[in-house]
Amino acid sequence: MGVYVIGTLFGTFVFAVLASLLASMGIFNIEALAMACGIGSGSMMAVCTGALANAVPGQQQSILALVGASNVLTYATGLYLSIFVALPVTEKLYAWFGPKAETATAGERSCPIRPTKTFRSRNSPPKK
Repeated sequence: MGVYVIGTLFGTFVFAVLASLLASMGIFNIEALAMACGIGSGSMMAVCTGALANAVPGQQQSILALVGASNVLTYATGLYLSIFVALPVTEKLYAWFGPKAETATAGERSCPIRPTKTFRSRNSPPKK
């Protein structure tokens, strides 16, 4: 949760500065910058969109459309990538590098703690 909060707070400043700098320098196409604004959280997307819309006022509608499409595509592909790629890879890496569990054979106890004293109830007869 801390990473999300810090990213949202400081990422908005970074996105705003980078978007306005790159748009004013003319290195990248404005459509490419608009698609790059779609990644990240909603607050970062809004700040980046505002910076680009101020840098190029004539293309506000296309910037908003590309930012929205990029955001939807990022979340949709991120969901499937995490389910079908990241989760199986994580499980495989954990199986390779994680702690090795000892398997119990038939008759063995899986719990290493053994009782030292047996307690009996008041109504049960004493053991002989």
